[in-house]
Amino acid sequence: MLRRSKFRDYFTDEERRDFLEQLEINSERVAITCFFQVCRDPKDNMMLELAINGKADYVITRDKDLLTIDVFQGIRIVTPEAFLELS
Repeated sequence: MLRRSKFRDYFTDEERRDFLEQLEINSERVAITCFFQVCRDPKDNMMLELAINGKADYVITRDKDLLTIDVFQGIRIVTPEAFLELS
C-alpha cells in the first residue's frame, strides 16, 4: 500500500522503508482461525477476524460500516479521535 504513487507526495522512499521496517519489528503475526460473515464488505470481515484472533481490545477506524457495529464480541470499534480520548 505504501508503494502506491499517491504516497510519493507525502513520504520519501527512505521514510516508507523505515516505517515498514519499524512496523515489522513492532508487529505480531496473528493466525486466523475464526472467520466471520457479519459485514457486507469482506474487507471489514477481515478486520473483525484479525481483531478477534489477535485478542484486540479496540478496532480503530474511520470505516462507517464498522463504526456502526460499535462493539463486536467485546471489542470496541472507535474512531482515532475517540480512542485518544480514552487514554
